[in-house]
Amino acid sequence: MQESLTVARPYAEAAFNYSHPEKHSGDWMHMLSCLCDALKEPSLSNLVGNPKVADDTLLSILVEVLGKDLSKQQINFLSLLVEAKRLGVVPQILQLFSALNAESEGVVTATITSAYELSVSEREKLKTSIGARYNKSCNLETQVDLGLIGGAVIKIGDSVIDLSLRGRLVHMKQKII
Repeated sequence: MQESLTVARPYAEAAFNYSHPEKHSGDWMHMLSCLCDALKEPSLSNLVGNPKVADDTLLSILVEVLGKDLSKQQINFLSLLVEAKRLGVVPQILQLFSALNAESEGVVTATITSAYELSVSEREKLKTSIGARYNKSCNLETQVDLGLIGGAVIKIGDSVIDLSLRGRLVHMKQKII
C-alpha cells in the first residue's frame, strides 16, 4: 500500500497543481472519482494492462466513459496515466488529491482506529485537540479494531501515533527479545 502511495504522489500533486490556480478542484475530484469507479467495472478493468489494447484506444474509451466535458488538462492527465501504465494507482491518486485539497482549504483529516466505539464527547475532544495542534479545522474518521485490545491508533497524513495496548505489547516484546 505504501508503495502505491509513493507512486501516486507525483500524479496527485500534478493534478492538484493543474486544478488549484483555476479553482477547478471540484471538477478534478469528480473526474478522479468517476475514473476510480469506472476502473472497478470488470468490462473496463479487463482492458487495462491488456497488451492487445493500444494506449490510444484505451484513452479514447476512458474519455468516452468519463464524458465529453473533460478539460484539455484532464485528457492530457489521463493520457499520461495510460502511457505510464499507472491506472492501477488511481484510488491512491484520488486519496492524495483529496488530502491536498483539504489541506489547501485549511482542513486536516485524522483517522482514529480504536478498540471500541468512541463516544460523541470523545470525538469532539479529539477533533478540538487535533485541530488546535495543526491550527486547522479537523475532519475525524473513526474505525473500530477489537484487535487493538485498548487505546487507539491515530493517523494524520503520513504520521501514525500508536497508543494502543497491542502496540505497547509488541514494543515491550521487541525490547525483551
